Amino acid sequence: MAWLVRKSLAEEDSPHVHWTADELQAILQSNAEVVDRFSDLMPGHPNYLKKGDAPAGLPIRYPDRPRQAFINELKGPLPDALTLTIVNDRIKLAVEAIEPAVHQFIPTTVTIPNGERDSSWWSMRPCHRIDSLAFEHCEDVYKYYPQPEVYPDLYYYRSNEGRIMKLAARKSLVAGMAMWHDWRFSADFFCEELGQYFLDNEIRGYRLQPDQDLLRSNHIAEV
Repeated sequence: MAWLVRKSLAEEDSPHVHWTADELQAILQSNAEVVDRFSDLMPGHPNYLKKGDAPAGLPIRYPDRPRQAFINELKGPLPDALTLTIVNDRIKLAVEAIEPAVHQFIPTTVTIPNGERDSSWWSMRPCHRIDSLAFEHCEDVYKYYPQPEVYPDLYYYRSNEGRIMKLAARKSLVAGMAMWHDWRFSADFFCEELGQYFLDNEIRGYRLQPDQDLLRSNHIAEV
C-alpha cells in the first residue's frame, strides 16, 4: 500500500503560509534553472518540462541562506506539516530514516503572527519523478491528451476525484522509496511505512484515511 498526499482539511492543521516577496522570486528563479536544463527533452520524457513549469520531483540548487516564510493567522499550535511543503524535524527524520540522503530539505525560517521567527523548519522536496501508477488497476482515472494532433503519444492521468476513485502504484517502481512525485498524475505519494508512522505518531498536517462514506480514500494499492 501507499498514500496519495493530501493536506488536512482541519483549519487548525492548515494555517496559510506565504513566502516573502523576495523568497518567491528566488524560488521561481531556482525553478527556471531546472526547467532550462530539461526543456529540450521531447514531451513524454519523464523529465520533460516547459517554461513556467514547477520542476516537481527534481532537485534544485540549494539556496545560500534559509528560505523565508510567514503566517498571518493561527488557529492553534502549529502542525508538523505546513502548506508550501514546509515540514518540521519529525517529518524530516521520518523520511530520512526510510531513505537517507535522497530528498531535499532546505532550511526555512517561519515568522508567526506575533513576530517570532522559528528557524527549525524545512522546505521538503521529493526527489523521485516517476510514472508510478498502474493505470489498468485504477478506477475513475482516464488518460488526458493535451496535444493529440502534435504529440499523439503524450498523455497524463486525470480523475474526477470522486468517491469511486481508486489508485494503484507499481510496486516494482516504488520499492524502497519514502516518497515520490508522479509526473503523469501530477501528485506526490508517501510509502506505506511513512504514512503509517505519521498515523502512529499523530503527525499533524496530512489527511491520511482509509475508505469513508463522504470522502474518498487516499490509501492506495501496490500491484
